[in-house]
Amino acid sequence: MQLYAWDRKGSLCSIVEAESQITYTCMECGGPLRVRGGERRQRHYYHLQSSRPCRQEGKSLEHLQVQYALLDSIGQKNCFLERRFPEIRRIADVCCEKSKLIIEVQCSPISIEEVKERNRDYESIGYRVLWILHEKSFRKRWISAAENFLLSSPHYFTNINKDGKGKIYDTLDTWNGAKRQYASFRSYPCLGKIKNRKRRLEQNHPLIQKRAFWEFHFQEDILDYYERANSDLLGDLERVNVGNIFFDKRDKNFSLKDAIFFYCLRPIKILWYLLLEKSLS
Repeated sequence: MQLYAWDRKGSLCSIVEAESQITYTCMECGGPLRVRGGERRQRHYYHLQSSRPCRQEGKSLEHLQVQYALLDSIGQKNCFLERRFPEIRRIADVCCEKSKLIIEVQCSPISIEEVKERNRDYESIGYRVLWILHEKSFRKRWISAAENFLLSSPHYFTNINKDGKGKIYDTLDTWNGAKRQYASFRSYPCLGKIKNRKRRLEQNHPLIQKRAFWEFHFQEDILDYYERANSDLLGDLERVNVGNIFFDKRDKNFSLKDAIFFYCLRPIKILWYLLLEKSLS
């Protein structure tokens, strides 16, 4: 599905402004497009000649919903959907011009070579890349080569479905070789508040060791909580604002003992730390 196309004058036309029965031009393959959709189906452009190979045509409804969620989260004044870069022959899912940031939404499997190539292309024109990986193809029990490569690059996950329900989230996973043991924490980054990192982490918790290579991240993600705690992640997360962090329900090691601590004893411990800090101040 596509959200943008060229009109007859060569101007960029959003699907919101597009008219039925008028032919538009695909930004990627140059093929003719028409408008499709209505009350029960998301409006989008479709190719009149489906035999043409085009990456834009293969986008799923989940992909579109994630793009809309990013637009709502960052703000329409600060980012653009389907930004075209003819000099590198790329069309970015989301582009934030002010912060020189590209956000790539990935719902289908992808090779490690393609990930490297996209990163390299955007970096060659001065942009950084954030990857949003959909649970349809990522965060499975066995990690893929592309996902393993992205552990050292800024990325988050999403479970947004065709109806737009779900969220973009950050999480920590533990590993047994290439086998994933689901995370203990999950947080919801504020994607409108980017944080540039001037130096690498000096003391790395094993769970976020590869994040030491991240050049940027966002407020209220796991790395943000870690840097505010500035010490042991699992212990100090309890001393900061943890309202945006919770145990992952898919964590196979989340026992009854963990539940009792997390929901009963942990709030008491947090209150004790707050009272202690207040008495010392």
